[in-house]
Amino acid sequence: MDFFIVQLAKLGDIIQAVPLAKRLKKRGSLGIVVNKDFEEVAKSLGIFDQVVGIDLENLPSFKAPKCKVVYSLNLNVKGRIVAEAFARNGAEIVGWRGVERAQGEPWQHLFLMLLSRFRRFVGINLVDLFLNLDGAKGPGDMTISLDGEGPGIEDPYVVIHPFTRNPKRNWSYSLFSKLSLMLMEKGFRVVVTGVEREGKVVERLFPKGVENLCGKTNFIQLYHLLKNASLFISCDTGPIHVAALSGAKKVIGIYLGPAFFPETSPYTDKALILSPRIGCYPCFEGFPCSRGTHCREDIKPEDVIYLFLKKEGPHHKVFFDEFGLSFSAHPEDPEDILRDAVTELARGAIRKGYKPKKERITLAESLEGKFLKVWRRAVDLLTGEEACGIFKVEGRGGEE
Repeated sequence: MDFFIVQLAKLGDIIQAVPLAKRLKKRGSLGIVVNKDFEEVAKSLGIFDQVVGIDLENLPSFKAPKCKVVYSLNLNVKGRIVAEAFARNGAEIVGWRGVERAQGEPWQHLFLMLLSRFRRFVGINLVDLFLNLDGAKGPGDMTISLDGEGPGIEDPYVVIHPFTRNPKRNWSYSLFSKLSLMLMEKGFRVVVTGVEREGKVVERLFPKGVENLCGKTNFIQLYHLLKNASLFISCDTGPIHVAALSGAKKVIGIYLGPAFFPETSPYTDKALILSPRIGCYPCFEGFPCSRGTHCREDIKPEDVIYLFLKKEGPHHKVFFDEFGLSFSAHPEDPEDILRDAVTELARGAIRKGYKPKKERITLAESLEGKFLKVWRRAVDLLTGEEACGIFKVEGRGGEE
């Protein structure tokens, strides 16, 4: 095998690796190591010559197949253990190798910035970060055509996926329920997806007339259901990335809590993103929320309806530029100005030959107070002596 990807996280994370996988596949044979719970999903994608599903609780038993290069995409110990098993079998590791080995690896140091107080000012999507491992010079290709069919829902319909694994990421069920009713009143059939146990929530809290498909679709059926929907609405969870994979017509993402939209927005220019305009967003996984439900109440069902029908409102539109995924900004918002400028510096740091947009840098230089202080600190970290050469390493990868 020429290449292996190590991606041990959930459904959405596997899909976020698809553009990198498609790029590698053009140059050789390709395998992937995944959590055994998602082995069949990885096989369904039709990209990989070999899919290895492993038990994450029994990593010492893992025997790495032989390959030339392994791409390590998990920022955790388990991913590192699996990647090092490949290295012991002769593979070169590209990607995450641990904090103490981040020196000289531009993308890894940027990853560490994403875990710091600078996180909210770095607007680089993880898909583009992964693509940079292979020296990509522009946006990746997410969509895949999969054979099969959906569950046979009559058009026009809207799909809502109101569930996530982390309550801090989740919009309230009552707001999703109100949104469902408003959509039905406008003539749309509303379909709700989830796993089987979540179907009881739909029965108890959602209005009569919604189509409850919780636990009734496999991966291929979900793919086709989202592909043909007039609209898909979800928080940051696996199905929103399935929507991008399918080439869905329109996606509205509600990004709350630790789900920061620049990092994990669906990789499609058909997406519109709603997120809270509050100082504590985004927060971090595993830390208790200090502000109760304020984050989840900042977005109203009326905002979603207005965005769907009018395409206007306090949202971020997703689009592609010469680097990759980008997001519309509020032109007078100092935080958006700062994020755009820091993102431009980070892009130039991790991609050889990328020239940061001067107009965005100029706007940041005109900021005042705390925003100007953060900007100057970011400049030091990304381009100054403090960077210690971390961001001055030439990229690797294949030919364009």
